[in-house]
Amino acid sequence: MSVENIQCPVCQSGSKPAKAASLLNIVKDDLKHLILDESYFFCCNSNCEVIFYSEDYEKTFLLEDIKLTAEMPETSGCGCNSKKDGCNKGCCSK
Repeated sequence: MSVENIQCPVCQSGSKPAKAASLLNIVKDDLKHLILDESYFFCCNSNCEVIFYSEDYEKTFLLEDIKLTAEMPETSGCGCNSKKDGCNKGCCSK
């Protein structure tokens, strides 16, 4: 499966690659044991409850699984501010 074809398993929006090391810094401590050295993706839809998921869709991390929820900026995984200004990179309009 190519990276361009990976879509969120819940909302079917586009996604961006995310490194397992990044997830380890964001996911709640009691869920870190689920994170393996494999491919993960960040859902670009800021209205979706899914934040990260594995390429094989076996692991899905929701907003409630993230320990930095209150401090997370309102940007998508691509760095655009899609809530405020709309996506300026084209990845979040899918």
